[in-house]
Amino acid sequence: MKLRDMMILSFLSSSLVVIVIVWFSIRKMYLTDQDGYLIIAITILANILGAALGLFLLRNTFHSLNKLSKQTKVIKENQFTKIHLQHAPKELQTLAEDFNEMVTALADSFNALEKSEQDKSNLVAQLGHDIKTPITAIKNQIEAIQDGIIAKSEIDQTLNQMAYQIERLTALTKQLMEVSIMEKNSLKGPQNKEQKIWLDQFLLTLLASFEYILKKKKQQLKLEIDAKVTTLITDEGKLNRILTNLIENASKYSGEQTTIYLKITAVADRVIFSVTDEGSGIRPEDQAKIFDRLYRVEKSRNPETGGSGLGLYISKNLAEQLNGRLEVESDFGKGSIFRLTLSTEPEKAMPV
Repeated sequence: MKLRDMMILSFLSSSLVVIVIVWFSIRKMYLTDQDGYLIIAITILANILGAALGLFLLRNTFHSLNKLSKQTKVIKENQFTKIHLQHAPKELQTLAEDFNEMVTALADSFNALEKSEQDKSNLVAQLGHDIKTPITAIKNQIEAIQDGIIAKSEIDQTLNQMAYQIERLTALTKQLMEVSIMEKNSLKGPQNKEQKIWLDQFLLTLLASFEYILKKKKQQLKLEIDAKVTTLITDEGKLNRILTNLIENASKYSGEQTTIYLKITAVADRVIFSVTDEGSGIRPEDQAKIFDRLYRVEKSRNPETGGSGLGLYISKNLAEQLNGRLEVESDFGKGSIFRLTLSTEPEKAMPV
């Protein structure tokens, strides 16, 4: 039964009770039958007018409740529209505000779930291509060797090409494992192995790992470090992973005989690691998206420059786990600067 019908029935019931009471009261009084009937008629009329006035005053309440009911049904169709009750009673306006907050939360959850499902579909599609490409190349090269198509003098070169494809698969597998562990641990909060790092020793080890890559492209890596920065308390493994990825990208997206700059400066209670390259730079519309999972500035899937779209996503998440911040500044056509900002107080988070 609707609320309106219940209220009408309530008015009728109360009117009937009043009429019965008035009737018995009249019988006890010294009134003529005509006067008694007149009093009963007036009582009935008063109840009818009272019921009509009550329903009239409650019309906005009924209208507001109908709007809430209709909007609740619309949510089932994934239409998250807010409701506005301007002339409703204060209690219903409060209910509408709570309803709108619930709608906003549901919309955010639905959009996040939808985006997550889309990301998973994109992940499967992109990784399927990335995994298939090197496997197909290796398979074709093995068959060519077995069929005698490749001359013995070219086998060493072919094996080197196969080794390169295997390295691509290994790197991709490693990144996927990192993403899986990182997203699993995100529910538990960051788990850092903080320790005191002597930056001179740390940087010597880090830069030595790039000797072959830089030599291959005839690139130089120049280091500039603030004399005030000697030690840092942080997770050495995560810091190494972030800087390794940034320097690898700087080398990958820069041409031969270019220079990469690694600069470390101290500003107040912060340490800033800047990696600058002389590459092609990043378009303004891409800069806000490059830290998204699977986003690629290079759309051609060129194995030399395409990447997996996971490196910067991993780096940004690791920076946040260190209570730091990773940003990019780029001049398209001239190069990019990636800045990792960490606090000298590990427990103090950097503003986003």
